[in-house]
Amino acid sequence: MNVPIMTHNLALQIERSKGDYLESWVQGMREYPGNPFGADMVWMNNVRVLAASHLQEVGLFNTVIGLGSQDKELLPDIVRFYHDNGIEHYHLEINPYQVTSEFLAALAVNGFSLSAFQTYIYGVPALNPPMHPFSDITVHDVTPSELDLFADLHVEGFQEALSRLPESTRMLYRESVKVLYQLSGWHLYLVRINMTSSGMGMLYIQNGLAFLGGGATLPHMRMKGGQTASLRHRLIVAAQAQCSLFSGQTRVGSRSQHNMKRIGMQIAYNGTFWKRYS
Repeated sequence: MNVPIMTHNLALQIERSKGDYLESWVQGMREYPGNPFGADMVWMNNVRVLAASHLQEVGLFNTVIGLGSQDKELLPDIVRFYHDNGIEHYHLEINPYQVTSEFLAALAVNGFSLSAFQTYIYGVPALNPPMHPFSDITVHDVTPSELDLFADLHVEGFQEALSRLPESTRMLYRESVKVLYQLSGWHLYLVRINMTSSGMGMLYIQNGLAFLGGGATLPHMRMKGGQTASLRHRLIVAAQAQCSLFSGQTRVGSRSQHNMKRIGMQIAYNGTFWKRYS
């Protein structure tokens, strides 16, 4: 994989792809009958402010994306939006290519503090990415009859992140995953090792940009090559769709990051999450 050198423009494309993927998910939840997720979204200039008031413990959906130094005057409006929606747990996702010292000072003045890092990683879609050394692994599109299995594998595969949530919140999040089926741009996959379901993967494509919407493996099925096979499959799908960029995010230094690099992806930047504590 001939990965291009990281630039400011490329960083903005990765950020936009992440925003497209989350906006599609939140909009799908908002349009679900009765909107049991409390999903909402507004644009403020070029900034996406996303919300799911009944899933605020999950952290994924109550997110602000696209915020940069030119948008510091929006911070009071963002705080007001979440307050009016009864949401206490939300974060600003900041691209380091969008930061100035004045902007960081504005975050502090408005009560925000750095809370976490995430590694963004990118590559160019390829029809022949590096092969994985494991055999008897299959990756296929989810069928209607497999949607519940897909949602179960998602929740169980991410159990470390979801285990502290109340059972009712976990089940509501499970339903949000099922919303993705048949939404435009989404590709959902099941992974099997030796004919046994081992995990799942998601890919979102919009305007020639492909984003890894999430992938997880059951704890007892890890270290067997399932995630690498899933990543490789999604890279090929993005190439077949003639996407110009393939990106995703992961915990800093995680095994997922290692697996992404195994198929030829490279680190783009470390994004920061900022939460408001006052």
